[in-house]
Amino acid sequence: MNAIRSPLNGELKQTIPETEWVRMNGRDVIEERAVSGYTISNHYKRNPDSFSKSVEIPLTWLTDVLAKQVDQRKSIDSEKYEAMLTFGGKTYRVVSNFSGPIDYPVSPCHGDFFGPNILTDGATVTGVIDWEWGSVEGSPVVDALFYLLQLGDTLFDDLSDGIQKTLIDETRYSATVWSALHDLCLAIGCRLRDLIYLLPYPYLRRARIQKQRYGQYEKVWLQKADHAARMGRTILDFNRSPYDL
Repeated sequence: MNAIRSPLNGELKQTIPETEWVRMNGRDVIEERAVSGYTISNHYKRNPDSFSKSVEIPLTWLTDVLAKQVDQRKSIDSEKYEAMLTFGGKTYRVVSNFSGPIDYPVSPCHGDFFGPNILTDGATVTGVIDWEWGSVEGSPVVDALFYLLQLGDTLFDDLSDGIQKTLIDETRYSATVWSALHDLCLAIGCRLRDLIYLLPYPYLRRARIQKQRYGQYEKVWLQKADHAARMGRTILDFNRSPYDL
């Protein structure tokens, strides 16, 4: 069994479990060793106080990590934007008149940053497990958007209702989410508008990786991308943010 050396360092490395190759069912697989803490999903309750904790613990940690990953940046022009939001012959764009470019740092990306994959001691993140969908050179918007979209989908009636309650309606839920996204944008040097432009992207990225690896994908990711694109247009059309978009 050979230990896997991570190219990451600092606070991010401290929260990633040690891994090693093991032989299981006749093939080599990566095994993650146990890490301390309980899952952030223990805080998932449909009330503003629990919701705030569910957002602030992981998003504060994520923002602190991403703030240290600003050396290498990439720029997304209109052509790249279309490519990022196109899958299976359909483009899930939030706007037709994209006012790019979007500029952000290249950073590690987990890809499934949610629920049981995030461990906490009740104050901060103590571990992030299951990096199956991760990338060392990824986008800093994927994990924050995936987390917040999935949280809304979990706590409210469906994804559209979750986006309505947490990004469109004037509620304590939306105040918490917009504050977290504002802090993230300040840390990575991009605009809030850029995040809304990319609202469907975490779901399309997931479907694209599944297709590349397994030759098929779960259609639910495209359904979610469609909802995210539609609701993203509503956010921009009505400027549903307490901050400048």
